[in-house]
Order: sequence, then C-alpha cells, then structure tokens
Amino acid sequence: MAETLHAIGPVERIANNPLFAGLEPQAVARVLEMATRTYHRAGETVIEHSTTQPVLYIVEAGLLFLVPRDGDGRSRLSEPGEVLNQRGYLCGDASPQRAVAVLPSIVIALDRRDVAELEGREPALVKRIAVNAVRSLMPDARPTARAAAI
Repeated sequence: MAETLHAIGPVERIANNPLFAGLEPQAVARVLEMATRTYHRAGETVIEHSTTQPVLYIVEAGLLFLVPRDGDGRSRLSEPGEVLNQRGYLCGDASPQRAVAVLPSIVIALDRRDVAELEGREPALVKRIAVNAVRSLMPDARPTARAAAI
C-alpha cells in the first residue's frame, strides 16, 4: 500500500539521508511531497530486475535482500537509509538487482519525472539530487570522475 510521504511523518527523519546533503529542510520537504512511501510485507518483492523506471528507492525501515542479476555481484542485505536504483534514476537503465523484503519494510520512492517538474523553478535542487545520487553510486571515485558521470 503506497501513501504520499508528506501525509505520513516528519521530513527530518529522511532529510539526513546523504541523497539530500546540502539541501535546506524546506527544499527536502518540497521534493518529498512528490515521493511515495510504500509498506512491504516480508517476502514481498520491492524491485524487480527488469524495472526500468527512473525511480530512486530509499530504504527507510526494515531489511531488503538484494539479489544482483546473473554475474553482477553477490547478494547482500540493505541498510536503513540506503539508496537503490541510482543508475535507473540517472540513466533509465534496468535495475541491477532484485530487492525482496526480509522483514516488514518501508521504502520511499522518488520518481525523476516528478523531480523534473521542479527543474524550471529550482534547477540547483534538481542538480544537487543528481550529484548526490552519483556520489552514492560511486562513493570511492574522485570528484572529477563523478562529475564526468553526470
């Protein structure tokens, strides 16, 4: 069951996520008004391998088992606050992993198409989210390599 985030709870809880680094709380609130929060039961699939939606997923609570596509790495567990599907958000690529809730979990979904509506009014905000998505995707890369990826 999905509900809009702003109808559910305080922005402060998610505003500390590195995805929103450098943004004022009011800006985070505007972005999260577009997001949805979805509750997933244990065993429920959150993200399929074939997902090509330009959506960032933030694990707010619970635990997800991440299963990469064949040969793309090892399975692992997510952490609360982890951002998933950065490549899908930035490039429209298919999700590199399948995510299944191990425990009841809450996941926030932020669709790039919704964020794009802010671009005309707040281009710096949209750019900051993209930069932070690249940083979370390539945490060990030098800043110049990350800039080239944008």
